[in-house]
Amino acid sequence: MLRRCLLPCAAGFLALAAGCTTLEQRLPPGTTGDQVQASMGTPSVACPLPGGGQRLVWSGQPFRQASWATDVAPDGRSSGVQQILTDANFNRLREGSWSAEQVRCTFGPPAIIDAVGAPGHPQRVWSYAYKQDTVWNSLMFVYFDDAGYVARVHPGPDPAYDTDSRFGWM
Repeated sequence: MLRRCLLPCAAGFLALAAGCTTLEQRLPPGTTGDQVQASMGTPSVACPLPGGGQRLVWSGQPFRQASWATDVAPDGRSSGVQQILTDANFNRLREGSWSAEQVRCTFGPPAIIDAVGAPGHPQRVWSYAYKQDTVWNSLMFVYFDDAGYVARVHPGPDPAYDTDSRFGWM
């Protein structure tokens, strides 16, 4: 009797586990750009890369805390699909000089575009919803200077997930 119950359950679990592959596993480096687009659909952003090829970004913003991207070389082969809204990737914004267009082409469109600062001299801020340290519901705030380049970057809590009504967000 127990065997009759466990066999179908075990078979169902194995079938479910077999279908739980990540995008990184299903679309590894070397997959053609056409195969990636057939699987992922039309990208949210497509930008030319220096030296040819293009970067493709599929944004989950504003409602998902993930976005995916791949670089497609001139020969049509992709770098593999990766989740790009990570602390390690955002930390790259602290190095060098990033224009707003480079940020958009790297991370896709933000969840929120806002402005902060003194009246008459607001500073543009893009906010990306993501899982800080793969755990915390957060926003990564990307501030731009008057010339349109990244001035600073920092994470903060995402008020959309704050259940404490003292602050009036929920």
